[in-house]
Parts: sequence; structure tokens; C-alpha cells
Amino acid sequence: MFDTVERARATAMAFPQIGGFIAELEISAIDADVRYEKSFGPGHFTVYATPDVLLRHVKSVQSA
Repeated sequence: MFDTVERARATAMAFPQIGGFIAELEISAIDADVRYEKSFGPGHFTVYATPDVLLRHVKSVQSA
């Protein structure tokens, strides 16, 4: 996951084989069901949660 839609879009366009869509999630810093940590390059985060928990946080989905 990325901290901005622009970073996510750039990655999605660079790797179209991963689907070509961007899901924007809204995750509270105090949500006990989601854990995340800074990883890899600028603005990239690794997020740990079950699929159903992540789906609850989807704010929007758009094509890259």
C-alpha cells in the first residue's frame, strides 16, 4: 500500500499485470484489526489484516 493515490497509480501503471485498479482505504491509526509498518521505498507500507477487515475499510475503487 502507498500513502497517496498518485504513488499507487504510478505503481499500478508500471505493473499492469497486478490488476490495473486502485482501492483507496481509510484506516484509523487506532484500528486494532489492522497493523502496518513502513517498508520498501518512499510512501510504501506493508499492511497486515484479514481480507474481510480490509474490505470494510475500502473508501473507493478506481482504474489506474
